[in-house]
This record gives sequence, C-alpha cells and structure tokens, in this order.
Amino acid sequence: MSTTALLAPMLAPLLGPLLFFTAAVVLAVRRVRGRRWGHGPFAVMAASVAYTAYGLGLFSGPLWQEPDEYCGLVRGVPGDRVVSHEALPVSVQCMTQDGHGTELVPVWVNPLIYAGLAGAVAVVVLWIRAVARRRTTAGARSR
Repeated sequence: MSTTALLAPMLAPLLGPLLFFTAAVVLAVRRVRGRRWGHGPFAVMAASVAYTAYGLGLFSGPLWQEPDEYCGLVRGVPGDRVVSHEALPVSVQCMTQDGHGTELVPVWVNPLIYAGLAGAVAVVVLWIRAVARRRTTAGARSR
C-alpha cells in the first residue's frame, strides 16, 4: 500500500475541517463582494464532512496496538481479538470468545459519510443542470 493511501485517511480529522472552513470563508467573501455563491464551495463542504467522518471512523480501532490490548485494556471491552475492520461501511468490532461483538466505530459515522457523499453528488448534479440551462438560454439569445 502506498504512503499516500495510508496518509490521506490519517490526516482526515485535520484536513477535513480545514477544507470545510476554507470553503465557508470563500462563500462568505463571495457574499460580501456581491458575487454569486456558486456550487463549488458547497460540494467541497459536503465532501469534507464525509472525508472527516470516514477518517474518524476508520481510526476508531487498533492500528498500532495489539487487538487484545486495545479491546481489553484501552476500551474496557472484554474480547480476545478484533475480528472485523471494514472500510465501507466503516466497522471495527471487538469480538468475545463466544461470538458477541462490540462495535467501536461511533454510530453517527456511517450516516454522516453517506450524507456528505450524497450532498456532494447533489450539488454537482445541480451545477451540471445550471451550466446546461445557461448554455441553452445563451444559445436561444444569440439566434
């Protein structure tokens, strides 16, 4: 696995809010200057919410510790090992010897990921429709 692929989720809790607030500042500056808001900052904000939630959820489990230590000592969950560590939906579970699991990823992470992605896709679709509408009205005026 490349270093960038490993580094991107690790930086999500820092870069995600930075992207969100940068897009919010761009929106505020555009509003103060009397310009149209545009779709780009809204798409960046929605995607940064999903990115931050994904990074937080992905690192809810043990990365550098032994699963026994993490589940038993750090989290206080009785269990002998982490059985599942899935990327989407984000899931990390400490499993006991009799098969019962305790989810370590907060319950709000996956809905926030999907809501952020859906919001970003919706904004891009609205942007495409706006561009297409502008082109058709500009074409009708030039005739």
